[in-house]
Amino acid sequence: MTTPLVSVILPAHNQEAFIADALSSLRFQGIDRDALEVVVIDDGSTDHTMDVVDSFSSWFPKLLTNSHPTPHGVSAARNRGTEMASGRYLAYLDPDDWYGPLYLRTCVEASESLDVPFVRTDHTRHGRTTREVNRAPEGRRSQRLHPLAGVEAVEYSTMLDYPYPCTGIFRSDLRDTGLLRFDESLATAEDREMMWRLHLATDVYAVISEPGFFYRRDIDGSLTAAVTSRQLAFSTAFDLIADHLHVAKIGRRITEAQWQALSLKRARQFIAISAFHANRVLPLAHGDDSVEAEAFLDGLHNRLRTAWDHDEWLSHAYMTCTPERRTVIDALRTDWRVLEELVPVYE
Repeated sequence: MTTPLVSVILPAHNQEAFIADALSSLRFQGIDRDALEVVVIDDGSTDHTMDVVDSFSSWFPKLLTNSHPTPHGVSAARNRGTEMASGRYLAYLDPDDWYGPLYLRTCVEASESLDVPFVRTDHTRHGRTTREVNRAPEGRRSQRLHPLAGVEAVEYSTMLDYPYPCTGIFRSDLRDTGLLRFDESLATAEDREMMWRLHLATDVYAVISEPGFFYRRDIDGSLTAAVTSRQLAFSTAFDLIADHLHVAKIGRRITEAQWQALSLKRARQFIAISAFHANRVLPLAHGDDSVEAEAFLDGLHNRLRTAWDHDEWLSHAYMTCTPERRTVIDALRTDWRVLEELVPVYE
């Protein structure tokens, strides 16, 4: 049997409303149907997600499916799909997102021409009434780059601030070395932990100007619209990233200076995500979701205080923040209700 060129892995939990868009987009990737493997992992859906998937079986002769009787989480679903995939390249697509025409073909051609194991791309955010192209934060395009080159800056975004494994494509040998495994212990931020690990462990990659990954944002039912206590577990992901940095330093993959710079970067990201969640959830504290919002903000306060007590890099990163962000963090560490008197600050 011919080895597929690309395997696209879709984890799905109750995505009946959106997954047809994702699957339909795969028909226009410039890749022969026999060369495209589609792997859908049903993560305990209770709606008609898999009926929609089955309706595409005539379009995709290499459509593979697997089901978890109960939800195991997106990481477990992606990992199962990664294990099942047999393509030379792997791509990850969430079921509420989609690809523009020829996106996968463009990524494959870039990886092959530049001889790099993974390629990252721009993406387009699709909201209720808007679309906005978001460029990957790397200006050097279509050239071989070291994954740690220029990523440690705290004063501006770098590729370590772009934790979207769905933006790009990965050679299957990365799976064989364990680098495409998502940590199933993480309830959130598994993408961020995986991308840090990938950048620390590899030697070359590329970024190309291709915005054809469409990322659905803030639409009822989409994966980014929810407010749940699971999202507080991002702090655990940053603990793991600190461990990865330590291992990289001990193994001499990074120097002492790089370890210090990247540790500061990690802490700055933790602060930024804490402030982002505060500003995102605070407006809900007096609406229909007030109980959930208040519980979330209480949990965020507790997580931040705990982290501050054991992570010395947070106080250093705090000093690099704007006064507005420091105000948000100060309130989260003491009493988040003070923020209700302030105008939310988005950075």
